[in-house]
Amino acid sequence: MVNSVRAETYPRKPAIRNGFRAFLRLLAMFLLLAVAGGTGASGGTPTPLQQLILDYLSAHSLPLTPKGIAAGAKLAGVSVFDIGEAFGLTPNQSSAWLSNPANATCPGDCVCTAPGPCAAKTWTVMIYMAGDNNLSDTALLNLNQMKSANSSANVRVVVLVEFSPTYTPGVSSNTLYGTVTNGSADLQSVGQNIDMGNRQSLRDFVRWAKGTYPADHYALVLWSHGGGWKDRSLVRGALDDESSHSIMPIADIAGAIEEAGGVDLINFDACFMAMYEVAYELRNAAKFLVASETTVPGPGNPYDMLINRLVFDPDQTTADFAGGMVEDFFRYYGAVGHESVQNALIDLSHMAQVHEKAQQVAALLTSGMDLERVALQSARDAAPYYADGNNVDLARFADALSMRAADPTLRGRAAELAAAARAAVLATRVYTLGDPSLNQSTGLAIFVPSPGQVSSRDIADYGALLASNRPANAVAGGVSWQAMVAQLVSGSSTGGTLLSLTQGNFAYGISWDNPAADLDLLVNEPRGKWAGPSVGASSSNAFSSTDSYYTGGTAEYYIALPQVEQGEFFVFVRYIGCAQGYASCGPTTVTVYRYDPRQGDSSYTPIATRLMDHSPALPALSGFGSWSPFLSAVASGSYSDWLYAQSATPQPGIASPPLSPLPKALVKALTAIPR
Repeated sequence: MVNSVRAETYPRKPAIRNGFRAFLRLLAMFLLLAVAGGTGASGGTPTPLQQLILDYLSAHSLPLTPKGIAAGAKLAGVSVFDIGEAFGLTPNQSSAWLSNPANATCPGDCVCTAPGPCAAKTWTVMIYMAGDNNLSDTALLNLNQMKSANSSANVRVVVLVEFSPTYTPGVSSNTLYGTVTNGSADLQSVGQNIDMGNRQSLRDFVRWAKGTYPADHYALVLWSHGGGWKDRSLVRGALDDESSHSIMPIADIAGAIEEAGGVDLINFDACFMAMYEVAYELRNAAKFLVASETTVPGPGNPYDMLINRLVFDPDQTTADFAGGMVEDFFRYYGAVGHESVQNALIDLSHMAQVHEKAQQVAALLTSGMDLERVALQSARDAAPYYADGNNVDLARFADALSMRAADPTLRGRAAELAAAARAAVLATRVYTLGDPSLNQSTGLAIFVPSPGQVSSRDIADYGALLASNRPANAVAGGVSWQAMVAQLVSGSSTGGTLLSLTQGNFAYGISWDNPAADLDLLVNEPRGKWAGPSVGASSSNAFSSTDSYYTGGTAEYYIALPQVEQGEFFVFVRYIGCAQGYASCGPTTVTVYRYDPRQGDSSYTPIATRLMDHSPALPALSGFGSWSPFLSAVASGSYSDWLYAQSATPQPGIASPPLSPLPKALVKALTAIPR
């Protein structure tokens, strides 16, 4: 497996002063003893080592509680998670001990600052899980994480969840609601399958949760597929409900939350939602947004860590809790070390300023497009990009434009846009498996397509669906970003035409016989972008299953949308290494299945079978100068860790029937995972 590389996109904290180093070493030992069942937090005579910690805490008037220890660590300028990690503790071990009520001196481990009873702040965390799609099994995984978290009277976790019997046989087809606490999920059926992609469903859930469980603070997690303002060919928004054939537009998401009275924090546990267009839409619905510019792995948030963090300190500010969510996301996937991730905390009060600067830049680009087109395209290509290349990192794009534009006024405005975008992002974290582009992400993306990446419908919808492009929200001296984008893609100094779509509705799946082996189904799509379960749950052209590395299963699949890009889809299987929890793996036999009516398939048909193993291994991908040598090497069959199954070329104008259900054997393999 590729070695992981950690990257931080915000400045590192100052070096720890020498006077605190001894305390940190002692504190780390204390945490280690406490988690291992030592005397530190549970009573008994302290050891000399622990006594030194007690003396330090006493000198700073800090209690021997999770909050007191955290305060001591804060004085030293580090996190207790950093300390625990340095001594071999996992983030889950540290967070579980810190939030355990048995280690607290009063409910919520509060530190009373006035006479009378201890009264910590209260929170209601609402989790809206639109799981009636291929993420259904991970909805169960995340519910189990919530149940494993510690509980507190100050923190209420409220869930509205829907599963898919197609992808998770045996689950209810009805929508469920209720609370998760004390190791159990008290969920009841609403009596029907509601449309989770409908604005009213979200509004009613938030209203009900706030009315039933009033609190000082409200956080709302939106759990499902996401695509920024637009990801896949016909998808605009987030919260996918397959049974209802719906997905909620961004304007409806914002409107539903506003109609319910708003919340303090919105977290998208979904792909591609950290965008200028999305954040501006939500500016009146919440104070803060936590989201990712890029794909979010199938398992999404580490919900046990998220809840434990809040139970540990319900008095923390919304910004602190939201920043902790970003940190926990980074730590969880850094510990797994299986795929790159990025997450950011955005202060929505800054979005009006970002909007103003974006419209001023758009005005100058629109009026000077003939002069600035090459600089604009060059700046777009220089910035980190996400999804299918339509979205680029806003601050990096503006940085590049400020250095490339011919007009000095435009250069200055672009620099102001970059500064405004950075000011809006309070924290961002990146964990990367060596992706230099992702390392440069600053936390907020924007739509800057090239002609070959969008259709005429995309451009029209971009103008019609988003508040940022409506005339009512125009600023003095500015024009909408949509007006600039429309002019950019209508003509190009390098040529190009708008994206053409054709019929999709084909699918590929793989299954293998050795649970110790970790295999990936990979599809190279027409514009050269890789897709598949390990890349993300969705792409421009398809949905994928959850990565088998997380589920423990021995099957994966890729299902094309009804309309896809024209061109070839190349299908591969890669032997990655050992599955999670296995120290050794060995060979495995994989079978590739295809369902494509245009090729005569009436059901899923085996098209390739091969014995795969670690070696002989294909040389490093960076060593191939172009696509042809790579494809030839894999197709030669000389390397045991790669299999080239075939290519598929959808033809325009040829309709295909709806996808049949997955074969029972494949469904069983996909869902036979620990719960």
